Amino acid sequence: MKILKITATLIATGLLVAGVSILWIGSGLTPVPDLGKTTVIDREVYNPTYSASIEKASAQLVDARVHLVAPALSLAVGVDGELVWAEPHGFANLSTMDPVKITTRFPIGSVSKSITAAAVSQLVETGAIDLDADIHTYVPGYPPQEYEITTRQLLSHQAGIRHYNLAFIPPVFSEMGLNRQFNTVKESLVIFENDDLLFEPDTDFSYSSFGYTLISAVIEGASNKEFLLVLEDQIFSQLNMNRSQANYSDRKVSDKVSGCISRFSDKQVLPEPVTNSSNKWAGGGLLSTPSDLVKFGNALLAGQLLQAETLKMMFTPRKTSNGELNPQHYGLGWRIGGMYYPGGTEEIITMINHGGTAMGAISVLVLMPDSGLVFAMSANSAGDAGSSALLPEAASMIRIFLDQLSGDHLI
Repeated sequence: MKILKITATLIATGLLVAGVSILWIGSGLTPVPDLGKTTVIDREVYNPTYSASIEKASAQLVDARVHLVAPALSLAVGVDGELVWAEPHGFANLSTMDPVKITTRFPIGSVSKSITAAAVSQLVETGAIDLDADIHTYVPGYPPQEYEITTRQLLSHQAGIRHYNLAFIPPVFSEMGLNRQFNTVKESLVIFENDDLLFEPDTDFSYSSFGYTLISAVIEGASNKEFLLVLEDQIFSQLNMNRSQANYSDRKVSDKVSGCISRFSDKQVLPEPVTNSSNKWAGGGLLSTPSDLVKFGNALLAGQLLQAETLKMMFTPRKTSNGELNPQHYGLGWRIGGMYYPGGTEEIITMINHGGTAMGAISVLVLMPDSGLVFAMSANSAGDAGSSALLPEAASMIRIFLDQLSGDHLI
């Protein structure tokens, strides 16, 4: 009898979830206008040396909007520390039909992690943070754990802190969709601080945005400043990233895209559900523009933010305790991959990257240190594939610029 009751409850819950989803989907599907057409009104070519590559990549940007079912798609490219091109296509808001601009802000999701990792690394260079010290050194009020946790392990997702749990929040049914205001980083720790670790730190890998929330508490403890103020003082203001900030939901943010969900149609989108990012500023809660992200990437490759040894540490994939690289080849706030040359050779071009999925938006930031190329792209739609849908689009456009920079054709 008990089994029958449990089964009936599960069936009822499933029907309720399906019903809520159908009502939500049916209530707001909106066609995306001008897919497949050039809608750009705000292109900036800062260096005409790359005009031919820009024309080729711009044509691909039109196709990318179609593939992503994106009301707006925006990108920027930097070479050798210089912003050389920025171009947006489409509409920042389908309700008002406002065109997207170069200055339009997008939620960048987990690309926030790369910015947070840079802030941590700056504090490491000043001696304020020891990456291998127990995090209780900086967050003494955090509940005791079965094992010691370090900031290095948190940065590389090898600490065992969990990611989002399932939750009855349509349409994502995940804690990613939380719509609750947390006024401090300390308050936001309550979501996960009493949960068991998934594994002994460094014995495994498990991607975790909440791990980065804990990192923001480490930063506050080490700097005696609020996390968002650290980002503003150490990174945004230093690099003139004037369009970068927290993705506030409890106050008006100017020039911010209206996000969409594109998983239900190849021509129509749903408006993003209302959520709140105050529990995950460090791991997925920032707003920026592709141009600002290129400024950030340029500064890293030029050594303006961090020393060469620190960059090498960030850009080196970590190993678990069995001696093998973690499955995402994740370093400290970055994934490390590469593009292969044709002809079956072993030679590759190093590709440092991070993608980001927010509610109703996706972004990607790619650094090519061998050529000095930096590429950033954002869209205000999110489908089932999340930010991974941007990677092939980004790679195709990156190859165009690498062809010009190297004279070699990449496959």
